Amino acid sequence: IVTNDFKVSNGGPSTSGNFRLDFPLLREVGGAFELSSAEDLEVLKERETEAASFPVLVKVGSLLVTNTDLTTLVGSFGAADVPEGALPSLSTVSGTLTVSSNANLTSLALPSLSTVEGTLTVSSNANLASLALPSLSTVEGALIMTSNGKLVQVSLEALRRVGPVDGRTARNFEFSDNAADPGALGNVVI
Repeated sequence: IVTNDFKVSNGGPSTSGNFRLDFPLLREVGGAFELSSAEDLEVLKERETEAASFPVLVKVGSLLVTNTDLTTLVGSFGAADVPEGALPSLSTVSGTLTVSSNANLTSLALPSLSTVEGTLTVSSNANLASLALPSLSTVEGALIMTSNGKLVQVSLEALRRVGPVDGRTARNFEFSDNAADPGALGNVVI
């Protein structure tokens, strides 16, 4: 357990040679879990033997993935058994979840994520084509998906509630400038 923030950003590991960002026992980050401005992560998409893996991480205070060179942020193991940004067990974000400005990101999948206790933002990921959060049932804050021009597949089948119960937030849902139709979101109570 990391009680404070966990950040990977510029100044991280060298991109020369093979490396693997692997934390097989990390279960919880009490503060922010952040992958940002991490040009060093570009190496993850170039070699199948390299990856970022957090296989038992179940809870974070907040999750920020921004300005990285990652091509996928997936939560299930793929053909190589070590996909980029593997977060297969992440179930709870007790603050905000933001994935933005990742120019090479094509796929975002967090199969175990069920609750975001803050705002969920997926924005300005120019090549994001697929978003799969099949277990996500509740977003306590706003749900914002904007400017993901190639987003055509959206899987939010368990999503039932977005925004505060008291209804004081005037705009707690925004879905614009994406290739997918907002109707693809199914039965969501807003």
